[in-house]
Amino acid sequence: MQISILKFFESIHNSFLTFFATFVTMFGEPMLLIVIMCILYWSVNKKNGFCMMILFLVSSNIMCLLKAIVRTPRPWMVIKDLQTIRQHTALGYSFPSGHTSNSTNLATTIAYLYKKKSITIVCVLLIILVALSRLYLCVHWPTDVLGGLVIGVCTVSCLCKATQRIFDDKQKCIKVMLIAGFIGTVSYIIVSSLIVAGVLEELAFSEVSRILAPLGGVCLGMSIERKYFDFVVEEKNYKIKIIRCIIGLAVCLVILSGIKIIFKSFNCYNDLVRSTKYFLAGLFCTCYPLLCNKFLGKFKLFTGSVQD
Repeated sequence: MQISILKFFESIHNSFLTFFATFVTMFGEPMLLIVIMCILYWSVNKKNGFCMMILFLVSSNIMCLLKAIVRTPRPWMVIKDLQTIRQHTALGYSFPSGHTSNSTNLATTIAYLYKKKSITIVCVLLIILVALSRLYLCVHWPTDVLGGLVIGVCTVSCLCKATQRIFDDKQKCIKVMLIAGFIGTVSYIIVSSLIVAGVLEELAFSEVSRILAPLGGVCLGMSIERKYFDFVVEEKNYKIKIIRCIIGLAVCLVILSGIKIIFKSFNCYNDLVRSTKYFLAGLFCTCYPLLCNKFLGKFKLFTGSVQD
């Protein structure tokens, strides 16, 4: 039945649908979602941005662990001459669908936090379209998409309220984020080192290390930022908000691209280095307000609350 479903989607391939599916599936791309979450965290609503980041990282870790455990081959490895589109975005094993899990998690979180009918309708449509796009592109099995949907929805349903409560209790937030950050950091170093040593299969576990790394960085950064600065998102001043987002995203790009370029030039760009760049990017994203206060305080890019 799964083969028949994919064959049906393959049979309706045309230029318009391919363009539309290629555009829609980008809303499941991790980098785009991270940009959205950073902008929200820095300049729109800190608490909601915090919840989205944590729920996204938890959901992504569950998804990657399942990929490493189940190890379902991609459809084109089973179906001879299957016409896939954007195959380069389909990394690692097949089950569950990362794009579907990512978009479902973020859209469900937005719908849960804002509780507006119009927003909910848009979020539901986005979830459906991204899920269908993965089937149209023939890069996932229907069960992969279903698995991604379940992970995305269940993560938000089970953890969103708890995440909000953690944020509201500042001291508890600092402690929980510090512990989670330490666990994520140690875990990614161990997994990446085992991959480099050839003990773990890279195809199965490279995504695991790449998601554990930003989890460690983001959580450690949040713990540090809330303890020593605890910025507040102001209501207006949109010019400053735009400037801070441009600077922050530019630095993130430099971290991600710069490390890759430097280590590739020395032929030592392995899984540990790759994961570490995501750790540093995650650490920067949440420590960024504190760094601005420390080094660019006179420009008042962020407003702080009462420090400990």
